[in-house]
Amino acid sequence: MSAYPPRSAGKGSVYYALEEQYNENIKEFDKQIKIVEQKQNQITELENLLRKEIDNLNNLENTEIDILNNNRGEYNGFAERITAFSNLKNNDNSVWFTYLFITLLFISIETAPVFVKIISKKGPYDTLLEIENNIVVVEGKINRLNNKTTKEKNIVTPEKNFIKKVPKYKKNRWRERYEETIQLNKNIKN
Repeated sequence: MSAYPPRSAGKGSVYYALEEQYNENIKEFDKQIKIVEQKQNQITELENLLRKEIDNLNNLENTEIDILNNNRGEYNGFAERITAFSNLKNNDNSVWFTYLFITLLFISIETAPVFVKIISKKGPYDTLLEIENNIVVVEGKINRLNNKTTKEKNIVTPEKNFIKKVPKYKKNRWRERYEETIQLNKNIKN
């Protein structure tokens, strides 16, 4: 006996086989549609959860920004920031040592030229500077003499280039000292 219903006019075994296959395909298609619908429901649920999580994170970010803005109000000026740094420095040893190191670095940079000048020997520039200072001192003395002697009508006139009034032996002596220092500096460099 065949598994097909009794034959009716125009419906053969091929028809029943195709109809059975069609019904199985419809059932399989319905299952697939249910699976797709379940997946879509899961996706929408996950989207809703993600939206809620994003909203929560945005709210949290906004509240943290508000808290930071409110706290920043306390340290808005320069004096308040210095006070905050002082508190940080007192609470953390590494910040204190960093502060100390930077302070000592700036002090050493600022005082280095003075120490170098104190330690170094007298050079030709120092000799010339001393000569210029002596000339200024002598011109000052001449001016004072002029002020004193104007009452007596004996005026000593200082020239702009006072080196012309210096006696020749002093000029030669200064020149010799200058040349000696240049020679000494050349010998030191070699």
